[in-house]
Amino acid sequence: MKSKKKVRVKTLKIMRKKAPAAKKRVKAAPARHKSSNAKVRKHIQSRVVKIAAKAVKSAVKKSALQNKMAVAKERHSRKRNDISLKVLTAETVESLKKDKVFSEYLNEKIGSRTDEVILSLAAPVTDEGLAEKLGMKINDTRRVLNMLNTSGVARYIVNKNSKGWLTFKWYIDEENLKKMRGEVAIKATTNNTTLPENCNDYYVCGKCYSKTKLVYPFEVGYEMNFKCDGCGSYFERKSKEDIEKLIF
Repeated sequence: MKSKKKVRVKTLKIMRKKAPAAKKRVKAAPARHKSSNAKVRKHIQSRVVKIAAKAVKSAVKKSALQNKMAVAKERHSRKRNDISLKVLTAETVESLKKDKVFSEYLNEKIGSRTDEVILSLAAPVTDEGLAEKLGMKINDTRRVLNMLNTSGVARYIVNKNSKGWLTFKWYIDEENLKKMRGEVAIKATTNNTTLPENCNDYYVCGKCYSKTKLVYPFEVGYEMNFKCDGCGSYFERKSKEDIEKLIF
């Protein structure tokens, strides 16, 4: 019993000695928590400020982009509706009149009088005005225009009057017209080509042929070291039958 009492007494003494330090720790704990909470609040505020600044910057950038797009759209709309840009040059018109190969191609592949339709679209005009000018039926005129539109040669401008009625003015896309004329000219030249009877070895450049349409007989290929002057690639050998299938 005495030993138990002694243990209790010692325990009480130890607790009394440690009690002040424990109280100090208890009192200091809230201060530490306050300091930690202040750091957290400061970090959160800093993050909020950064996010807000980023959002403002993004909004300003988006607004500037929208304004830029609106200006570009308005400029494009003005350019698209500027009739002066849709008029064929006098040089192009004269060249078209003399291009019999192109006229024959148009009339054969698209329809009769297609060449006349293109020349009559030297300046923008409505389909009704075009039909009246050429003395064609309106349905025939529209069919030719739609065919030319599909190939990218003919385009149209849409305008709305005060009553809400839409009018379509047709014109020629000069760039696409030039491309088509170039393709027709290459095709016509290729179709008129005759191969030498005593030659069975021909050479083409696999990379450039689709653009140049050039075929070299053996003698020419030999002089060129069987290499393309344009891209430096080695020629591909073709038989006479292969070349006939390729160009005819």
